[in-house]
Amino acid sequence: MPGGEILLGRSANLQGCLVESPRPDGSRWIGLAPWDGSQPQWLAQDDRVNAFASIGPKDRLVWCRRAREGTQFDLVVRHDDGEQIIPAPEDGSWLAPQFTGDGRSLVALRLRDGTMSACSFAMGDRAANQAERVLDLSWRATAPMAYQTVVPQRMQLLDGAMWAFFHPRFRRVGLWDARSGQSMLFGIGSSSIIQLDAERFLVATTDGLDIDSLAVGDARSNASRLLDGVWVPLLRLADDRAVIARMRETQVDIVRIELLPPD
Repeated sequence: MPGGEILLGRSANLQGCLVESPRPDGSRWIGLAPWDGSQPQWLAQDDRVNAFASIGPKDRLVWCRRAREGTQFDLVVRHDDGEQIIPAPEDGSWLAPQFTGDGRSLVALRLRDGTMSACSFAMGDRAANQAERVLDLSWRATAPMAYQTVVPQRMQLLDGAMWAFFHPRFRRVGLWDARSGQSMLFGIGSSSIIQLDAERFLVATTDGLDIDSLAVGDARSNASRLLDGVWVPLLRLADDRAVIARMRETQVDIVRIELLPPD
């Protein structure tokens, strides 16, 4: 593509996947690359740094934007009638925004003076200008830590109000209800999850694959071991079936599993 490299973005829909294009002048564009391999459709194309985009319901788009010479990212939400700007917090930035699955909330990380928090904004015709809920995550945060925090957002959840994250202080995966403010943490060493039904999750840990019946608001997990070794849950097929994978030297094993009914 003329102008430089393309970086894979953080979201996709039926039309394609989001990409970012760093430009020679230091700016960055956001585009949607069609699945047929044709040229991207540029969604944010100007002389600023546009990054961390995510697609939401009704084809809404949210991303972070700053001037090329700047350091603080504003939050930008694109609606049918134009763009809404939520200015960068004082002495800080917005990072890694994402809509919840039901489209009723927008969650973004606020990073300022080493403090990182998740902030949820109620969504109506437009996003609320002030955060409705705040979840403090770290008081010694960096930008790379923020990127690590949002890796679990690609995980499969059934509850549309939930926001998945990797807790930088407790070093485990968590869920946060963006509307009620309740949160929960999975067991020590958890790194990825998929949700099977209202309360059961498949949870990858550093030494095995667990099933956990933890519900939001619970104080402790109720995990039991299914498989030893490093297995990654990929896809829910039904309440009792899923696809998982593991890496073995030069190959990847992809396995379909079926869970027995609980006693």
